Amino acid sequence: MIFILIPAKLSSSRLKRKNLRKINNKTLLEISIRFAHSLKIKKKIFVSSESKKILNIARKLNCEIIKRPKKLSKPNTEMKLVINHFIKSQKINNNDMMLLQPTSPIRSIANIIKAYKIFKEKKAKGIYSISEVLSE
Repeated sequence: MIFILIPAKLSSSRLKRKNLRKINNKTLLEISIRFAHSLKIKKKIFVSSESKKILNIARKLNCEIIKRPKKLSKPNTEMKLVINHFIKSQKINNNDMMLLQPTSPIRSIANIIKAYKIFKEKKAKGIYSISEVLSE
């Protein structure tokens, strides 16, 4: 089984409530949750947030929720601290974990599954996806 973490704080220093911003009538949070549900792998989906509003949305979309401390929801909080909080709160040991950030909504199911297969076959400790940014 894979544990999928979607970190979604409410506040943002540059774009207010960015995880609740909409693309095609769906919030960035909802896009990530629906994507996670669409993966044809055995999974458990978690949303980590300090926001009751975000956690309520996650609950309605059949996700487990993690109430994140405010100190881990500041603009300068490193993602590794959020991940460590998740791992400790769920007592995760030697399980696969996937991080889906709502602010990166353009994903391919095929690419994620391919990356996951490589991760399993190579017995890797981690795998990351990146995309080239094209400028005019």
